[in-house]
Amino acid sequence: REGLAPRARDAEVTVLGDLAFRVGSRVKGNQPQWGLEGLYTVSAVAHRWEAGVFTTELTLEGDA
Repeated sequence: REGLAPRARDAEVTVLGDLAFRVGSRVKGNQPQWGLEGLYTVSAVAHRWEAGVFTTELTLEGDA
């Protein structure tokens, strides 16, 4: 199948706060019911503290 490019998979997720996440690191998605499965590269990270709750927002990029 010449000329077919892999399907891009992008996701934005919010998880419990974790300062270990860094841009460029790889994470494994294991939520097939949400369509989040396989390896992803972290392309953006935002840490938030709101109303005493610490969360981390991740933008992920992966290939099918």
